[in-house]
Order: sequence, then structure tokens, then C-alpha cells
Amino acid sequence: MSDFPRDALDSPQLRELMALAEATYTGHSQDGTATAVVDGGLSVLSTDAGPVERPAQAGTALVQAINDALAHAERDIESRVASGSLLSPQLRAVLETGVLPDDDAPPAGDVLRTFEGASDDGAVVIQVDARTRRLTACYVQDVRPETLAQVPAATNRALASSQVGRDDAQPLSETLDKLLSHFDTDMTALEGRLAAVDDQLDEILRKLS
Repeated sequence: MSDFPRDALDSPQLRELMALAEATYTGHSQDGTATAVVDGGLSVLSTDAGPVERPAQAGTALVQAINDALAHAERDIESRVASGSLLSPQLRAVLETGVLPDDDAPPAGDVLRTFEGASDDGAVVIQVDARTRRLTACYVQDVRPETLAQVPAATNRALASSQVGRDDAQPLSETLDKLLSHFDTDMTALEGRLAAVDDQLDEILRKLS
């Protein structure tokens, strides 16, 4: 029998974490035209540059909007942590002392530099300060909708790199999406093969009857 406690799924910490995972936070540029939405995991869900005509204008507005959304999210997370309901005693001890157990310490990365994340076609490049986890620049090749639509993915790649302290890091959400896509492809292929086998069995049964 599993040692997993039956009441674990109903623990206050888990309920709070689930609520945090479902939370979204909206940020705006200084002029209010651009918006960005991030989730409780500090991943960018969507961005809207607003009515812009020049790439530089879009980049500036998006940097402001995304940073504003990240700030809103972090303030809420800090508030939840301060309330004491979000963390286990072990995690709270880590926050209070700033010391991780040796076995849990992640490999050291470079946290004193700027990291980049780019769209697949290179039309969008995002720079993030690893120390502050804030965007310092957003370069977009043009202001076409299909280009601006790539800003969230490029931003999440830059944020992931800044978090682990190395280039080319991939966000967990992107990794999961790729795994699910491969799974769907494999299942579709399997269903096709099973259908072919079923047809062959039907043909054999018709010949025998």
C-alpha cells in the first residue's frame, strides 16, 4: 500500500499552490496601450503591444507591460508566502536562512549577467537581467501580428535561462507541450495501425464465413 498520506491532496499548502497556479496577473505599459498577462509560475501567457507603428515603440511598451505584470505576480506571491499558508516548514526555513540543504542545492549558474531568449525564427529577441529577473530589452523585427505573437515564447525562454544561469534553457511549459505533441502523434499513428489490423481481421472473418 502506498505511504502517500490520504489528506495530502487536501492540505492547505496544496490548495494554496493550486490557487497560485491558476492565478493570472496583468501588467500595462506606462502609457497604458500595451498589456501582458503572466501566471503564478511567472510565465508570460500573452502580450498585446497595442497600436504601434515602429518595432522600437513595440519593444519599449512590451518591456514595460511584462515587467509590470511580473511585479504584480511577485508581490502576490510574497504576500502569500508571508501569510504562512503557502510553504511547508522546511521551505520556510530555507527562505529565512537563505541556505539550501547540500543535496538540494542546484548547480551554480551565472546570475550576474543578461540572458537572451529568441523566437524560433529569430524575429523576436528578449533580454532579461538575471539578478532582477526583469526584461531589459525587447527587439522585434517588425510589428506584424505574427511577429508580435512570438513575444511570450521568447520571453519565457529568456526568463528560464536567467533562472538557471545558462543560455538556451527551455521553459517547463514548452517542454511539456513538445512531449504532449509527440504523444499525440504517436497515438495517432498507433490508432492508424490498429485500424489497419482491424480491417485485416474483418477481411479474414469474411473469408472464413
